[in-house]
Amino acid sequence: MIKKILEKIDNLPPLPKTISKIEEFRKKVDKDAEELVKIIEKDALAVSTLLKISNSSIFGFRSKVETPSRIINLLGIKFTIYITINETIQNLLKTDLEPYQITNDNF
Repeated sequence: MIKKILEKIDNLPPLPKTISKIEEFRKKVDKDAEELVKIIEKDALAVSTLLKISNSSIFGFRSKVETPSRIINLLGIKFTIYITINETIQNLLKTDLEPYQITNDNF
């Protein structure tokens, strides 16, 4: 069983460079929102995901959120980082998690 799990782990797709850069940014003591904007803007999937989430009814903003800069201003640096990393990993892992005996929802 362990061998099978290790084989499946080796087959997981690598994390995008954006996530690596965001993780480096997250570890910094002094975080500049503009630096995070520059990292996120290079990843169209991250931008579209953040726009979709920030414009959802969950937040109920009065006007439409249209830029990564506005997202960070409204949601904050930490929450923006969380959403970006979480959603990217969720999208990557929509592959078969059966070998781990877990569903995507439970993960």
